[in-house]
Amino acid sequence: MLEKHTLLRLRFDRDQEQMNGCGGGWDILQADLTRKRPVAVDILSIDNLWFWAMANRAELMPGTLDMLILKTLTRAPLHGYGIAQSIKRVSDDVLTVEEGSLYPALQRLLLQGWVKAEWKKTETNRRARYYTLTTAGRKQLGTEISNFQKMIAAIGQVLEDPQEAV
Repeated sequence: MLEKHTLLRLRFDRDQEQMNGCGGGWDILQADLTRKRPVAVDILSIDNLWFWAMANRAELMPGTLDMLILKTLTRAPLHGYGIAQSIKRVSDDVLTVEEGSLYPALQRLLLQGWVKAEWKKTETNRRARYYTLTTAGRKQLGTEISNFQKMIAAIGQVLEDPQEAV
């Protein structure tokens, strides 16, 4: 695990700048002999990189990942990658579920008895664990959706109230 004071070297890529016309891109500097011209090297702390990355991606509200997985499994049994892709596709690429969040959530849902899993072959003939929603999971999904809608309504009320009477 990287310590907070660990430094990363980044490279500004002029080829990326020419491709997208927006000032280039930074990427981690690696020994890459196929590149003809690394332009400049800068050093940033991992803290700065972390905050930049976190500011540029949408975060799920706590507890919503389980609800999204359960809802996705109402459509059909899927393997983990299929669940992540379905959530991404249905949300028009706004929601991206990382493996580091997805598989612990699936394990948690299995332990709760809200999903069951079995090994099957994928369309590409690979072995994968397919998850299916259980009756208890369907009931839990109803509870999760109800709680989520209450939370969204409460947030909406706060946002719509121009001034609270004190």
